[in-house]
Amino acid sequence: AEAGKKVHEELDKMKGDYLRQYCGWVQGIENKSTIGMNFDMNEDFTLTAWNKEGMYEVDFGWGKPRKVTIPGVGFNGLAVYFGTKEEDGSVDVLVGLEQECMKRLEADPEWIIKN
Repeated sequence: AEAGKKVHEELDKMKGDYLRQYCGWVQGIENKSTIGMNFDMNEDFTLTAWNKEGMYEVDFGWGKPRKVTIPGVGFNGLAVYFGTKEEDGSVDVLVGLEQECMKRLEADPEWIIKN
């Protein structure tokens, strides 16, 4: 729970200033075709937060979604925060780790694991 609070605090800091700095960085790169995703899912850990994107408000013509997630295709080193349908500030966290790492995480009392 405390780790989640820390992540939230840092994400909240990443507002306009961060975006302006990033845009300035991109503008300074002469060959923009060199910009791309470059990480190793076996060595790096990636955290992305989609919990404030309003995904439960999207309606493609057959009603709003009952559940928002991504396909479980065995991502190692990835965590994704999703908002919940209740919109009460709680989050669902999809975590992809190697089995041994996941066992340690599930045994950590700081984490609440739901199925």
